[in-house]
Amino acid sequence: MADELEQTFLFLAQWPSAGHTRDDLSPDQDLKFWPMKNYLIGYYGNQSPIVIVGVLHGSRDATSIFSTRLGRS
Repeated sequence: MADELEQTFLFLAQWPSAGHTRDDLSPDQDLKFWPMKNYLIGYYGNQSPIVIVGVLHGSRDATSIFSTRLGRS
């Protein structure tokens, strides 16, 4: 799993616009999301290097977790 995460992070670093926005998770249009298996990666691709905000399993409450991490709780 760690190798797959590392490869995904390297891909996102090379192609930061590959992710998509999720209005249901964050109104911040700079925050991008990328799925990886049962996980959702949140990251800022408008910075170099990219900033990974979180890697959450699909069973978690992504809306409240990302809101808390981004100071919007």
